[in-house]
Amino acid sequence: MQFRKLSLGMAVSIALAGGAGTAQAVIWTTPISGGEILFNDWGYVGPGGRTAVDFDPINGFNGATQIQHVITQPSDGVTPDAPQDIWKDFDNPATTSPTYTDAFMDTMTNFYGWGYTSPAGSTFSNMQIDADGDYYIGRNDMQFQYYEAIDYKNMALDADGDPTPDGDPTPDGIYDSSNTTKIGFQPYALSDAQGWCGSVLTSNPASLEAMAGQVTFDFGFEAFFPWSNPAHTPGTGSMQIVKDFQMRSYGTLEVIGGASNRYFKADAVVNNTNPGVAPTTGAGLVSTPVLNLDGTPALDADGNPRYMMVEEKAVGAGGVDENYYNKVSFMGGGIVPTTVWILMKSGTTVKTADNILAVLDVDENGNPIIPIDPETGLPMEGDVVEHQNSFAGYTFLLRADGVRIIDGLDFSLYSDFSNVPEGGLDGIADLSAVPVPAAAWLFGSGLVGLLGVARRRS
Repeated sequence: MQFRKLSLGMAVSIALAGGAGTAQAVIWTTPISGGEILFNDWGYVGPGGRTAVDFDPINGFNGATQIQHVITQPSDGVTPDAPQDIWKDFDNPATTSPTYTDAFMDTMTNFYGWGYTSPAGSTFSNMQIDADGDYYIGRNDMQFQYYEAIDYKNMALDADGDPTPDGDPTPDGIYDSSNTTKIGFQPYALSDAQGWCGSVLTSNPASLEAMAGQVTFDFGFEAFFPWSNPAHTPGTGSMQIVKDFQMRSYGTLEVIGGASNRYFKADAVVNNTNPGVAPTTGAGLVSTPVLNLDGTPALDADGNPRYMMVEEKAVGAGGVDENYYNKVSFMGGGIVPTTVWILMKSGTTVKTADNILAVLDVDENGNPIIPIDPETGLPMEGDVVEHQNSFAGYTFLLRADGVRIIDGLDFSLYSDFSNVPEGGLDGIADLSAVPVPAAAWLFGSGLVGLLGVARRRS
């Protein structure tokens, strides 16, 4: 899903980094049925002046000067997000009381009004960044674990289940830990990912400095119901497909309304910073312009440019913390679209992710655009299908924790080690010794953003 025609929203903060410049904060808006999706970019500007809605490379991908990978981790129990009420899946929030009240939101994925804990062990491998800060991750290098449980921590109760005294900041007891949910999800990457990484604007990508960035790719998840195959065999569930899924490691995301009429809000936690420290500048509430995704002013009911009073925040404003060195999170959200056009292997079905060749862009008339095969220069062959999502209109917001591991750096380009912690360069290969040809890293087509704010924690 994307900001430009927002659909779903699950984001992964793929070791996104940056010490990029700042500007006036902007709130980017995407109208949805019965509400809107808002992303406050904190005034963060990426390499080459790129913004939250810019994902294209500057001059094409010119070969990796950084290679890294991310592995998701169990919840570290630290989050800047306020607790929220969560329902057990298949309960109707319109008619039932929430099952999990005042729920701790760390690593919590919200679907409709329901909650799922993001599992450890999802991997994002061979993540390529060039000297311009262009990001590239291959489709097959993004592998997600299965979602099937909720870990519930009640922030209003202490470890004994008694009401927490006023002013007690201590996170409280976990209840229904690893409680199996009724619906399970198997996510898939359905395209390569591209975007930008602000690590090129720091003194060194391995430095202890605030870093943030973003990528986008086409995304899908297969949903499994209790009455179908409980072993969640691929191809037996219900495939939900979202075009242009975004991941970010900065900003504030709010999902308001939609068919499920839910409200979720989350702050990013920037790489190398303490997730328990809010990234505020101390300036208090500031009037912030609201823009459409094309950069034009969003208008209020009277036709005037719209502004919102929000707390001023900035990347790195909370300070870096060596205890959280190379810690990363991801988060994003949006609304599941009604339909998407996809290109299938001829004679196959939508249910198996391997049979989905591409999720298609559409022209001004809504007709699917067949991508060009980079090897032949001809339109790709296959069956064009208009896929119907069974969870159309449902809100979706994901959070997860992870660790970022740098595998290689071009030390001839990144030679300033003054801010690199002791041991920070251990095991990192020197990419300047073996140049990586630009042609080795080819981008897919039609990639531009779902939603996403990526969060970071320990």
